Amino acid sequence: MIRRAHPDDAAWFAALHGILFARGWSAEEFKSLLDSKAVVGFVAPEGFVVARQAADEAEILTLCVQPCAQRRGIGTILVQHAARALAAAGASAMFLEVATANVAARALYGRLGFEQQGLRKDYYGPASDALVLKARLPLGIGSSSLSIGRRLGEAAVTRIEQLCVEKGLRMTEQRRVIARVLSEAEDHPDAEELYKRASAIDPHISIATVYRTVKLFEDAGILERHDFRDGRSRYEEAPESHHDHLIDVQSGSVIEFRNEEIEALQRRVAEELGFELVDHRLELYGVPRTGKKPPS
Repeated sequence: MIRRAHPDDAAWFAALHGILFARGWSAEEFKSLLDSKAVVGFVAPEGFVVARQAADEAEILTLCVQPCAQRRGIGTILVQHAARALAAAGASAMFLEVATANVAARALYGRLGFEQQGLRKDYYGPASDALVLKARLPLGIGSSSLSIGRRLGEAAVTRIEQLCVEKGLRMTEQRRVIARVLSEAEDHPDAEELYKRASAIDPHISIATVYRTVKLFEDAGILERHDFRDGRSRYEEAPESHHDHLIDVQSGSVIEFRNEEIEALQRRVAEELGFELVDHRLELYGVPRTGKKPPS
């Protein structure tokens, strides 16, 4: 259930923001924002979004989703609600900043139609740059697997579908549904979860069809399969740029990240051993540190 935010939400907003970001905003700061007529906010049980409008332009100030609920499409739905409200209020464009290392957020905004407009060096601190993204309002047909079934006939071709065409794969309607569910997924789903989502759109899709399709896509280099020590194969769209994974062994949530120091170190190790690095995969496993804030 998504609802409008109000000033009474400020304390909870500050608590969640403090968990997700190294420099969290106070409850007073959130209350001041939510008291403003230029600010719009939306709340889900697992997160919230706050945006501000100035004339015909809008800006996403912050988007927060609880770590255990990330990569389930919640952030996408929150942004869509804010975008619709701002467009109805007369905004024709929306801007935001996102850390260059935040692969998951960049993918989310990319699916919603945001494009890079600039780069702000050291925006989040030393060696932590921000991309400036912009999208026209209303947002184009976008994301959330909760509404894929209503849009199959009209949505733009996803990257997975385009890759299938380029590789000469025959796209049946059932494969197309599975491809769209995969493109919209934000949580590295396994085959059982893919079947649940795809069959909700097309009840004729069987679990066997899902297994055959993900194997076909994997063999074609369209999907990547991961085994995060939980006894099940999980899938993600083959990324356009490399990233690594940190797995919370308590919740099972997967955080995508890229660290240039690690990338350089791995290349240097390969060179010192007499090799040229052509590929690599890094998986980190951990539990949240008591009293410590995960990096944003």
